[in-house]
Amino acid sequence: MLLVLDNIWNRLSANRDRHIPTWIYCDEIHVLFSNDYCLNFFQGLYKRARKYGGVLTGITQNVMDLLRNEACCTMLANSEFLLLLKQSPSDSLKLQEVLHFTESEIFYCRNTGSGEGLLVLGGKDKIPFYDKFPADTQLYKSMSTSFSETQAVMKKTS
Repeated sequence: MLLVLDNIWNRLSANRDRHIPTWIYCDEIHVLFSNDYCLNFFQGLYKRARKYGGVLTGITQNVMDLLRNEACCTMLANSEFLLLLKQSPSDSLKLQEVLHFTESEIFYCRNTGSGEGLLVLGGKDKIPFYDKFPADTQLYKSMSTSFSETQAVMKKTS
């Protein structure tokens, strides 16, 4: 893990020197945040990445794993862009507290279906979204994250 984290920082630094923006995507980021060293690294990276031309994106399915930690809450509350999909009632209550959502704003994180949620831009603007693509289109097949649907597509192409 130390080698991976060091490589991320070195790549970001090298790209900054060449004036190349760097997007860093961390899926299942809650796993990394369960380790104190990784959490401290990402907290520092979060504070410095933008100055180096970096965009740090953390992805997790259960936001409560992040909301248990004060450092994670601070990073979440200071994020410029959030895409929030359906949250459990307990998660949405904590999100409402950390992000200062009104009851009508948090509604779009509680009572949603697939393809629905809330965009938060600049920490201030909150935009509900509802995207229903016809399932028989190539765009839908490219975007679907449903395991059963992606397996069906893979079987047809193999």
